[in-house]
Amino acid sequence: MLPVRLACTALVLLSSSLDPQQIAANKAGDALILPSATPAQATLSVSQRTLQNHLVHLVKPVFPAGTANQGGGFILLRATLGRDGRIVRVEPISGPAELLPAAAAALERWRYLPWKVNGVPAEVETVIAMSTFQ
Repeated sequence: MLPVRLACTALVLLSSSLDPQQIAANKAGDALILPSATPAQATLSVSQRTLQNHLVHLVKPVFPAGTANQGGGFILLRATLGRDGRIVRVEPISGPAELLPAAAAALERWRYLPWKVNGVPAEVETVIAMSTFQ
């Protein structure tokens, strides 16, 4: 995977092989949309910080009593946002096993504005760091 700049502000990864000549020719810094990796097909990898401005509904997790401050303070979850801005898949990366179900359930209720590439909604993957301190 090669990093590509999207709209001159967000660093994304296209999950396709890119021709180095196409990258060099892309001096404007726009996302490279190739016939084999259109926004309708490719999943873009975008940081949580970049997606922060697209977040429109956040639900805080409700952890089981007495477990909230475990795990060093953070849970990491990989999330896939559908083209409509809804979370369509959540995978735990790290954190205490007893806290992961509550964190995943809360994350599944988060809503984002759709991420668009050239005006077309695209699927996005990100890693969410969620605090266990409450």
